[in-house]
Amino acid sequence: RVRIFITSRPETAIRRGFDQISKNAINAYQDFALGDIDQVVNKQDIYEFLLQKLREIGEDRKLQEAWPCDEDVRRLTDRASGLFIYAATVCRFIREEKYWHPQKSLALLLKGPTTFSPEGRLYEMYTQVLKHSIFGNADSEKRERLSAKFREVVGPLVILSDTLPFASYSKLIDPEGTKFVRDVLGDLHSVLDISDDPNHHIQLLHPSFRDFLLDANQHSSSFQIDEWNTHKDVA
Repeated sequence: RVRIFITSRPETAIRRGFDQISKNAINAYQDFALGDIDQVVNKQDIYEFLLQKLREIGEDRKLQEAWPCDEDVRRLTDRASGLFIYAATVCRFIREEKYWHPQKSLALLLKGPTTFSPEGRLYEMYTQVLKHSIFGNADSEKRERLSAKFREVVGPLVILSDTLPFASYSKLIDPEGTKFVRDVLGDLHSVLDISDDPNHHIQLLHPSFRDFLLDANQHSSSFQIDEWNTHKDVA
């Protein structure tokens, strides 16, 4: 017997589609919400995931000291609040940051106050990643210019209904060339699926990043995407 395993957020169209299946066949499908998993099991899974990935980073970077510290892994696990995308983005960020020591990148993500909702902690982490990747040590005046560049390049990516190859997307943003677009996107490997292949389709690694950028109430306005104005600019 053939069985198909599908994962998705519970979007309305998807739920309606499966509702139709259930009306036409008995036991045609079973659904299971990840939120129903015991939180103790979920937390332990995230802890093991973080521990393994951070150890791999330590091996790749040939770190001599004990890495990772168990206390740091447990703090990250607590901050993840059951969200695997939090853990995965943290590990990608630490791995992709070639000019910082992994411990310094980890400390950046662990510092400061935290909110208590899972969504709040995820958005907090996205803000930290973008501030570091886009702003670096830039002064306030330069940050405004970098914010404008970020919105110009990433905005259309967030609102497009389909993905585009890098070459086509670059022409959409800047008909004169691709360097400007590549310079901005090159620092965002921890949140975007990007490749040096011009035919590779650029896309968000997780829908929560789109939610974050479009939500004006949850983070710094430096990275907020105005969906209405972006639609007009693309059109």
